[in-house]
Amino acid sequence: MDCDRFLELLSARLDGALTEEEERELEEHLAACPDCRAVGAQLSALQGAFPELEEIPAPEGFTQGVMDRIRASEAPKVIPLWKRPQVRALAGLAACLVLAVGLYGASQQKKQADWDITVRSFNKDALTVEEEYPQVNASLADPEPADAPEIAFYAAGSTADIYGSDTKNTEPPAAPSHYFFTNQQTVRLTWTEELDAPSARILGSEQSLETFAEQFPEDDLEEVLEPYDAGYFAQNRLLAVVVKEGSGSISHSIEPQGLYWDEVEITRTVPEEVTYDMAAWLILAEVDSMFNDGDTLEVVLVERADAGESGSTAIHEEDSSEY
Repeated sequence: MDCDRFLELLSARLDGALTEEEERELEEHLAACPDCRAVGAQLSALQGAFPELEEIPAPEGFTQGVMDRIRASEAPKVIPLWKRPQVRALAGLAACLVLAVGLYGASQQKKQADWDITVRSFNKDALTVEEEYPQVNASLADPEPADAPEIAFYAAGSTADIYGSDTKNTEPPAAPSHYFFTNQQTVRLTWTEELDAPSARILGSEQSLETFAEQFPEDDLEEVLEPYDAGYFAQNRLLAVVVKEGSGSISHSIEPQGLYWDEVEITRTVPEEVTYDMAAWLILAEVDSMFNDGDTLEVVLVERADAGESGSTAIHEEDSSEY
C-alpha cells in the first residue's frame, strides 16, 4: 500500500489544511492502515506537547547587541580601485583582446612593416597590463567574503558568539482546529436515571476501561471492548461518549470534524416521527495518544432534523445540560 500521499495528508491535517473530501479519504485509509495510524498519533503527540514547553526569555541586552552588530556591518567600506569588480572586468577584457590580437598578428606576418610594429607595440603594452593583474579571471567572481556584510548571521546563526550561550525560539505553533478519530461505533445501553449523560471521557488503560464498563452492569459490552487491550493503549486512546434520550428513534454520531481538545460535537438526528421509549447510547471512537487517560470533554449536541420526504433539514445547537 502506497502511504506517501497519506503521510502528506496527515501533516496537512495538523495545519488544518484538508478539504472535507481529503479528510474522509484519510480517515478511510487510517482505519485500514495501522502504520499510518501510528505515525498520525506520534505527530499529534509531538504537536500537542508544544504548548507545555516553557517560554525562555532572550538574554538581557540581546536586542541591543544584535542592533549594534547590524549597524557596524552597515558602515561604508572603502574598496581599492584595483579590487573593484568593474576594473577587474575591464582587465579581463584587455587580456582577451591581447590574446586575439596576438593570434591575428601571427597570421599576418606578411603585412607591411609599420602595421607589424604597431601590433607589436600594442601587444607589449597589453602584456604589461596583464602583469599588473595576474589573476584576471578571478576578478569576475563576487567580492571576497571578508568584504561582504554579515547580516545573514543574525537571521540564522547562533547567539553564542555575542553572549556565550545559545537561545532558541520556544513559541508553540497554533493548535489544530480539530483532531481526528477512527472506527466510530454506537452501542445501545440500558436507560437508567443514574446514567451520567451526556458525558465524554478519554480512556487510556485497561484499568480505566474496566472501571468505565462497570457503570453499565445490565449491558454485555465484553465483545465490543475486547479489542482494546494493553497493546492498543500503548499507542492509542479511546473516546467514550454517553448520551440518553426520551426516544430510541433519535440517532447519534460524532461530527466529522467535531473532536477538539476539550469538547466533542455530537449530532442528534431526529426523524419526522419519533417513538416514545427511553434510550441511552455509548459512542466509542479511537483517538491519538496525545489525549490523557481520564480527561473529560464537554459534549455539544447539534440537532439535525431528518429530511424525510420533504427534503428540508433544520440544524441548531442544543445546550447539553438539557439531556
